[in-house]
Amino acid sequence: MLSRVIIAIEDTKFAQAIEKQLSQIKWPDSTVFRVVHVIEPSDTLLAWPSEELRAEAMVLLDSIASNLRRLFPNAHVEEVVLNGHAGEVIIEDAVSWQADLVVAGSHGKRGLRRFMLGSVAAAISNNSPCSVLIIRPEHEAKKEEQLALSEGASV
Repeated sequence: MLSRVIIAIEDTKFAQAIEKQLSQIKWPDSTVFRVVHVIEPSDTLLAWPSEELRAEAMVLLDSIASNLRRLFPNAHVEEVVLNGHAGEVIIEDAVSWQADLVVAGSHGKRGLRRFMLGSVAAAISNNSPCSVLIIRPEHEAKKEEQLALSEGASV
């Protein structure tokens, strides 16, 4: 039974898609949702101070947690901001928290762009100690469908 669920949130675009998908699942009343945002290390010296990043992350998590509490009034929802490389930190959190499921968003990058930029979703799905649900924002999926249709069309 899925009762310990980590929801890895990058931004509001993913939050909306994830909330929509999660609302379509009947979760046990004992479900604990752990809404996680990871602050990645900065490569520049001009990065925002960590207090500002943490405050921004908490605003995002508070909004999502409120929506989850409304959708699932019997579930427990907690919010956590972590620091590090997202894929690694989420996997470590899944292990230490003994998650049954990790839910994450995916940009749907392919090929060289994915290789160069890395893929948090791929890292999670390949290394997670538990089941993983990868959700793409609707507009990303629709763009890919439209591209496939336009590439396959003949004149």
